[in-house]
Amino acid sequence: MYDFQNRVAVVSGAAAGLGKAIAADGADALVDLDETGLAETTTELEATGSRVLAIVANVSTPEDVEAAVNEFDRQIAVNLRGTHLCLSRVLPGMVERERRAVMNVASVAAIHATAPHAGYAASKAGIISMAKELGFEVARSGVRVNCVAPGLIAVP
Repeated sequence: MYDFQNRVAVVSGAAAGLGKAIAADGADALVDLDETGLAETTTELEATGSRVLAIVANVSTPEDVEAAVNEFDRQIAVNLRGTHLCLSRVLPGMVERERRAVMNVASVAAIHATAPHAGYAASKAGIISMAKELGFEVARSGVRVNCVAPGLIAVP
C-alpha cells in the first residue's frame, strides 16, 4: 500500500482498521489511545521482523502528541547526537597522536527486533553506521573506531 523505505513513518490510529493496515507497511512509530489494541498490533508487526515504537497517546491532546514526539527525539539526541558530539571533539586529537582506539556502545536492538522501541533501535543503528564511517575516515591515521552491540543487560 505505502512505501516507507528511507522515511520515518509515524502512524496514528495504529491499533485497528486503516491505521493498522498502514502501519503494516513499515511504520516506525505507532500511536493510539487503545493500549491493548496497540500492544496487539506491535506484537503482530514484530513477529514479521519489524521494529516499532508503540506510543499510547490521545492525538487530540497537544500534551500527548508533544510527549510522543519528545520520546523519540530524546533517544536520538542522547544516544546518536551525544555520541557524535563526543567523537567530533575527541577524534581530532587522537588522529594527531596516532595509534589510539575508540569504542562505541550500540545495542543488539540496532540489529534485531528486541522490544517495541524504534527510536532507541534507530539511535543505536546510527551509532553503528557512524562508527563504520568514522573508522574508515581515520584508519590511515592509525586510529581505530570500533563498536559493540551488547544484548540485554540487567541494570537498575
